[in-house]
Amino acid sequence: MIQADQLSGDLALERSHSQKIDTERSMLDRQNKELQAKLSELETQLKTRTKAAMQALESKIANLEEQLDAEARFVLSLFSLFCMTSNGS
Repeated sequence: MIQADQLSGDLALERSHSQKIDTERSMLDRQNKELQAKLSELETQLKTRTKAAMQALESKIANLEEQLDAEARFVLSLFSLFCMTSNGS
């Protein structure tokens, strides 16, 4: 009878331990899903911010190229004017 009581107690301990492990596993699965969702959200935000930053930089480059072209045309016009005045003297 003592052995049956011992086995019954061991079985109860194992069941309790198994339930605790199952509860912890469920909690970890839930946390894992939450973290995966957060990671996905952060990756999406990063992609959006990166795309916006790239567009801003591309716009700035285009603006600087336009300024450079305008300055080159201005210098060329000054050079042409200088050549015309030099030849006329």
